[in-house]
Amino acid sequence: MTRIAAMVAAVALALSGWTLAADTSPPVARLAASPLERQVSEIEFVQGLSRPRDAIPAYDRLEEATAPFSVERLQVLTAKALTMNLLNGDGAENVARSLDGWKSAENGPGAAAAAALVRGHRLGLRGKNADADAHFTEAMLRLPKASRPYTRARFLVEHVAVLRRAGRLDQALAAALEARKIADDIGLPRLQADARQVLMRVYVEAAEKMRAIESMDELRLLTATSPYPRLSAALHGYEMWERMVAGDFEGERRQARLAIDQLRSAGDTTDKEGMFLSTIADSYARSGRFDLALPVAEQAIAKLREAETRPFEYLVLARLALAHLGLKHVDEGKRRFEEAVAIAERDTSPTVVSQLLENLYGQLVQTGDAQGAVSAHTRWRKLEAGRALEVQRVMAGTHARFESERRARELAWLKADSELKDAQLRQHDLRLQLGGLLGVVLVLSSAALLVLQRRVRRVNQALQSSNRQLQSMSESDALTGLANRRHFQSAVAGFLHDGGLAGTLYLLDMDRFKQVNDAHGHAAGDAALVQTAHRLRGAVGASDLVVRWGGEEFVVLVPPLDAAAAQATAQRLLSAVGGTPVQHAGESVVVTVSIGFASFPLPPDGAPMSWERAIDLVDTAMYLAKAHGRNRAYGVRLLHARDEAELDAITRSLESAWRDSQVALTLLQGPPRADEVAA
Repeated sequence: MTRIAAMVAAVALALSGWTLAADTSPPVARLAASPLERQVSEIEFVQGLSRPRDAIPAYDRLEEATAPFSVERLQVLTAKALTMNLLNGDGAENVARSLDGWKSAENGPGAAAAAALVRGHRLGLRGKNADADAHFTEAMLRLPKASRPYTRARFLVEHVAVLRRAGRLDQALAAALEARKIADDIGLPRLQADARQVLMRVYVEAAEKMRAIESMDELRLLTATSPYPRLSAALHGYEMWERMVAGDFEGERRQARLAIDQLRSAGDTTDKEGMFLSTIADSYARSGRFDLALPVAEQAIAKLREAETRPFEYLVLARLALAHLGLKHVDEGKRRFEEAVAIAERDTSPTVVSQLLENLYGQLVQTGDAQGAVSAHTRWRKLEAGRALEVQRVMAGTHARFESERRARELAWLKADSELKDAQLRQHDLRLQLGGLLGVVLVLSSAALLVLQRRVRRVNQALQSSNRQLQSMSESDALTGLANRRHFQSAVAGFLHDGGLAGTLYLLDMDRFKQVNDAHGHAAGDAALVQTAHRLRGAVGASDLVVRWGGEEFVVLVPPLDAAAAQATAQRLLSAVGGTPVQHAGESVVVTVSIGFASFPLPPDGAPMSWERAIDLVDTAMYLAKAHGRNRAYGVRLLHARDEAELDAITRSLESAWRDSQVALTLLQGPPRADEVAA
């Protein structure tokens, strides 16, 4: 099912659910917000987001006015903990633990759901979406069906953000529509506005522009009758997004400034102002005005650090670093980037850290700091390798469980079938014995055993065929049809000798692949990947190993070649990919690759090198090719390393080792790019 079809189905399901519920809907009095819910909403939306520390005493006063273990106290504690999540410290977790202690109370199930919600919300703020989603899913499952509609709507609104960031837009849309429906039934303007805000974000993410604008118009009407500074600023934020998509840098910055004015007029000048300033700095940087980007980025980080809440400090620091690097302030830029990475490692997920490192080495290439770029790329590579191995471990575990469960089912079926046959044979045997027909019994028993043996043989053949299909699916790339990293890890065993790799290894990375996606669309990017895979496959022998390593990277492994043959193969790979543009939807898409390669064991010493270390070495050589202009290949011909420490040092600083004659490199240039020839 396509994404659009899945989304439509989810919406239909959500709407049909409400249609069915209409027949047995609770009285209007139950749907209407209670006085306490209106007070909680006022604190949460007006103070909680803008001045969270000031909101805590207000929650405390409400809590004292409610009965212990009551629904009302549960609502206050939930809102209080969600606000505390915006502050540094363990306050929210302490509230969640107190809710864990409600197990024996009448409202224990609701308290358990609220505790899961609070923990998921905190993880979501830190970018740990997978863990957050698990807690939110638990919260929605534990939430009692008899819960107050206001409570359910708040749960749904919080869950939408995590589902959206996880890319599960169909589920996010269904949850956002349900939240809007409940909010409209309750008639609480601030909850209605918040539900429309998260719905608008889902539509934006799904590129449903017209529906996003409809939600924006509804939100504008609600905020006009019930002023809410952050939602009004959010409207300017989405108009800013529209200008950014259209490439209107000035319009983008104008909307960001209007959002800041909206926040300042309401006295809400905390972290949101810092984020809008950061967006202005990023806009200047993307248009090449680093001189204007730098002072705005410095204002942004200063404003953010004035705030009590700063979950996206790493992002603002990264933008400040990019401004410094754009102005060739390399040392200061790298220092700021290290700050951003340290915060991201502490507070977010490996995915966020990986994105930061990828941006860092890309910018260092632009500044001409080849060694810094290679160092950043090496760090990124190790992080990505670790993430890929973790994904493979999870997938392998899933496949193993699947196979184990299926075999258990098949064996249980065979056992039951065998027992049934045995029982039938025993009954028949008794009947035949009574009739004195022993010979017939033997004939029938033999026939039954033959039938059973054939059935067992067919089941085993089906199992073997299914296992082969499953293994093939798990070891091939769905888009390109090439082998994947998992297959490589098993196939590389055939290239190992005396504890080291024995073969010629090429690591290829498509140049400016993000620009291909941005300029021509993701369908063109997929076409470029497929054509690159096809061309690489045709440039080497049928028995050689060609692997989609991940993203826009490929690995080619062939038997050991001498220096001349290894260089000839690298040149052939460069020409095969870059010689002719990829044609897609009537457009010519220029594609080239950068390559790092080497033949192992490496002369002059020929010391054994594991395939993992060999990948690291040719990866560094490949990135040297990128740092020196792309569309070229660097091959490692000789390497002098007395021990592992020297090998590590050479791998980290290949260019320095080249200058110091510790390694000998070969440079090969790819074919002229078609767009450069035309120019």
